[in-house]
Amino acid sequence: LFDNANDAIITVDTKHRIHSWNHGAELLFGWSSEEVIGKNVVSLLVPERIKEEPGKVIKKVLGGENVVGLETVRMRKDGTELDAGVTFSPLRDMNGSISGFSIIIRDISENKKYEASLRESKEFVETVLNSMNDAVSIIDVHNFRIVDANKVFLDTYGLSRDEVVGKTCYEIKHNRSSPCTPPDELCPLFETLETGKHSVFEHVHCIKGEEHDVEVSASPIFDEKGELIQVVHVSRDITERKLVE
Repeated sequence: LFDNANDAIITVDTKHRIHSWNHGAELLFGWSSEEVIGKNVVSLLVPERIKEEPGKVIKKVLGGENVVGLETVRMRKDGTELDAGVTFSPLRDMNGSISGFSIIIRDISENKKYEASLRESKEFVETVLNSMNDAVSIIDVHNFRIVDANKVFLDTYGLSRDEVVGKTCYEIKHNRSSPCTPPDELCPLFETLETGKHSVFEHVHCIKGEEHDVEVSASPIFDEKGELIQVVHVSRDITERKLVE
């Protein structure tokens, strides 16, 4: 089990000297077990710029604590660094005294890249939303609660993001406690829910205590299974246009 584990598994004595080094560690870091046995694990695997980091963790572990899922950086034989998820556990001898500790290290570089990609994607979406001149909100179709809203939306309604996210669309946009009721009250959200397609209607929103004519469009957002989960709700104030008409 030790030699066939995909993760690097290392055992270390109380002096931080490596006692065992499995095949997963050889694959992950590039050193053979013969090269590392007896070496100081901190000097070997921890980049110089964070050499102080392991001290507090090891102190906890030698005090009998487990440290699970620490996200940090470790160093390979060729000097390159990798993002690592590290778990430390104390090891005890036959008398129950702590004789060292085990380290399980998992390469989480791909996870970190994915998280960074998600952050960049989210930042891009926020940039796009905030560059629009219309009030945009993202609505959960299961409970009609607002998941996100752009700056124009917040400025239009005179509310902060914390005052909007989590509230229902009808609560914010219509100042009411229940959803619109088709067919008497036309709502693009219900049309999109029914057809799964983009829809546009003229509507009336309550903005800062006053009724405004708005043109509202709804566009579906589907999950990876093709199920409709959210709607992009875009509203444009057409009060002046209606007065001209």
